[in-house]
Order: sequence, then structure tokens, then C-alpha cells
Amino acid sequence: MSSHAQAASLRGLLGAVGVVLAVVQVLHGLQQTTVLVAQLVDAVPFAAAGLAMAYTGYWLSQEPEYEGDMERILLWGVGGALAFLSVAALMLFGQQVTLGTLNRASYVAVDNITIGILSGVLVGLYDAQSRGRLRELQAERDRIERFAQKAADVNNYGRAILQASVVEEVAAYSIEAVETLTGFYETAFVEIVDDEIEIVGSTWTRADDETVAKLARSARRQSPREAEISATELPASLDENVEQVLTALVTDDGDTAAVLISVSHSEDDVDEADAELLELLVSHAGEALDGIYRRQSVGNV
Repeated sequence: MSSHAQAASLRGLLGAVGVVLAVVQVLHGLQQTTVLVAQLVDAVPFAAAGLAMAYTGYWLSQEPEYEGDMERILLWGVGGALAFLSVAALMLFGQQVTLGTLNRASYVAVDNITIGILSGVLVGLYDAQSRGRLRELQAERDRIERFAQKAADVNNYGRAILQASVVEEVAAYSIEAVETLTGFYETAFVEIVDDEIEIVGSTWTRADDETVAKLARSARRQSPREAEISATELPASLDENVEQVLTALVTDDGDTAAVLISVSHSEDDVDEADAELLELLVSHAGEALDGIYRRQSVGNV
């Protein structure tokens, strides 16, 4: 049974138990006395507790965040029932000792079970909320730690890129950095000189040069130093498992341009923080290439 189906079954069980206990409480109220006021006083509070339990089961079905905690919530309910039943047993034992009778034993037991289950479930809900908040805090801590590590990686790659003396070094560092940062593990660094395509570096294994060239030429319409990620209008020649394409125009002086292209087989989006780091990386690469191109231009004069 899947976890979703199991959670649905547990919610249904809680609701059913609540309804059954509410009905039993009404029947007990009617059996114990014929006085209407006494029946109401005896039955209504405990029947309401049973109905509250049933409503809790319904409410949980509308709150998917508690799905993973349903078993724990019900265990709290069982624990509450056992605790209150123990109290009832002590009360009945005292009654037996002092009065020599166990009159209303079943009523007392059911009353305590009803209140015990409801109390346990409420404590279980509070426990689930606390655990959920703890999970959120842990996830946020992990996210911050990952971001800090990625920022440090971008800083290190940025220094290496800025110290590069040739385009090939910029390409190698940029490809490695993009794959580390985004998890897109097929990346190409392309130079366009007078509309001629040169793939300077590539880790692509499932795309031909024509597809890479088409993506590179298309990327020249972007703003320099900006990265774009698209999940639509992908070239038909791309592998069918490709879900997203990342393109970044690193630099473009009209005659010479450099483009980073990377593909992902996952539908998971690159979050905003990673996108900002990616653009910072592209900016480093663009600055490094501009310096290399200037030196080449001076050397050719």
C-alpha cells in the first residue's frame, strides 16, 4: 500500500471511530435516564467529542502536509485512550472497593476512551505541527548551506576564469562551473566569429554540432551577461529526454560572440538564487573574454 493510500485509510479510520463513539455516547445517554436534561448533560459533551474526532479525520484529509504524520497522530490517539482508560480503571477499582459495585463501568470506560482519543489526537496534531516546522527550518538551513557552498564555488571559479589567458581555459572553467551550479550535465561553450561556429569545449553526448550551432545563434538575441532557461520551443533535433535548455550570451562585440549552452533532463527549475549566481559566473566569463579579445586585437595590430 502506498503512503498516500495508507494515510487516507488512517484518516478514514479516525473519522469512523469518532462517528461510532458519538453514536455510542448518545445511546448511553438515553439508556441511563429518562430525564431529558440529564440525557443532554450526559450525552451531548461526549457525543460532541466523538463528532470532533470525526471532523478531525475529515480536516486532515484536506491538509496534505500531515499525510506523513498520520500514523504518529493516531498513535498519540491510542496513547491518550490508554492513559484515560487507566484513569477509568483506577476510578472503577476505587468504586468497587468503597461501594462494592461496578455500576456504570461501561459508561465510564467509553467516556474516558472518547476523551482520551480526542486529547491524544490533538496532542498528536500539535506534535506534527512542531515536527513540520522543524523540517521547514532544517530545509531552510540546508538551502542556505547549499547556497553558501555554491557562492563559494562561484567565487573560486570566478577567480580562475579571470586569471585565464586563453579562451579554452575560460571555456573549461565555465563549463565545469555551470554543471556544478545547476546540475545540467551536458554543456557547450561556443564561439561565433563572423557567423562561423566553433565549439571551444563541450560535454554534450547527445546533440550534433548543427543543433548546438542553432542554439548558439539563437542566443545572440539575448542580452549579454544574462542567462535564460527555456522548457518550450526546444529544437526537434534535441534528445527527447531534454526538458530544459540554458543559454547565456557571455559576450558579443558584433564580430565575435561567446555563448554557453547547457541542457537538463530534469524538470526541476533552477531557483532564483542559483540563477543570480549563474549570471555572476557569466559576467566573470564575459569580463575575462573581453580582456583576452583586447589582447588578441592589440597583438594583431
